[in-house]
Amino acid sequence: MFFELAEHANSMAAKIQDTLVSLGCPLLLHSPSNQLFPIMPNGVISELEKNYSFEVQKRVDGDHSVVRLVTSWATRESAVDEFIADLTKLL
Repeated sequence: MFFELAEHANSMAAKIQDTLVSLGCPLLLHSPSNQLFPIMPNGVISELEKNYSFEVQKRVDGDHSVVRLVTSWATRESAVDEFIADLTKLL
C-alpha cells in the first residue's frame, strides 16, 4: 500500500513538473520524487501564494526565487489541474 500511495504522490508531482518544463520554468534540480524546486518570478510566487501553500526556499536573484512544491498521497488530481491552470496563466 505504501508504494501505491507514493506512486500517486510522485505521479502528481511529475504532472506539475512536466508543465513547468513545458512552460520554460527552470528547475533547481530535476526531481523524480514528490518534491519539486522550480525557480519562479517573485510576482508569480506572490500570485500563487494567494491560493496555494508552499515554501519559498531562497532568492536566486532580485526577481526570482526557488519554491518547494510537495504532493502527497492525498493530493487530488483536480487540485493539480487547478494549480496547473493558474500557473499557465501566470507564466
